[in-house]
Amino acid sequence: MLATRTTASLFVLALAAASAAQVSFDIQPRVLALDETATATLTVSGLANAPAPGLPQLNGFQVTSSGSQRSFSFGTGGQGATVAYTYSLTPTAVGTFTIG
Repeated sequence: MLATRTTASLFVLALAAASAAQVSFDIQPRVLALDETATATLTVSGLANAPAPGLPQLNGFQVTSSGSQRSFSFGTGGQGATVAYTYSLTPTAVGTFTIG
């Protein structure tokens, strides 16, 4: 079986417009075969109206948006919002790729 190794760094982006916002990125699984698909999740917390991001073209992968999920919380500690955008990453070549 041909294998594609994908190494993804967990990284946090700074949003200039919203200093309270937090952004995280994760890919699972991190190692996959050529005929498998990984799921990338970009999560934005603390920003209710987070714009839908577009992932850049990733060499060695076909990237397809899989949708988003929004959640809101209200309580005595205040309110919060989280948006998770998901993408399917299908390898188009064998090799080791670093994302992030």
